[in-house]
Amino acid sequence: MLKELDDIENPTIRERIERGIVKPIIKAKKMFGMGLSEMIYCVKCKSHTETKDMNQTVSKNNRPMLKGICVQCGSKKCRFLGIEQKKKKKP
Repeated sequence: MLKELDDIENPTIRERIERGIVKPIIKAKKMFGMGLSEMIYCVKCKSHTETKDMNQTVSKNNRPMLKGICVQCGSKKCRFLGIEQKKKKKP
C-alpha cells in the first residue's frame, strides 16, 4: 500500500492529504506488529508461514517480540517488534 501511494506521479490535493494520513498508520502497524503479525518467517520452512499460540513477550534486552509455533512444521519462531523511540532528555 505504501508503494502504491508513492507511485502516484502527480497527486491531487486529496491524494496528498490521504497519503499524509494513511502512511503513518501503516508504518505504525508494521512497527508494532499489527499488520501481518500472524505471518512470521520460519527458518525451517524458509518462508513466511502462519503462527499458532502467538504471544507478545520481552527479550532479555527489553526488546518487544512475538513468539509462536509454525503451523506447517511445528518449530518455534519469533519476530522482534519495533522499539519505541527513546524519550528526549531534558537539558
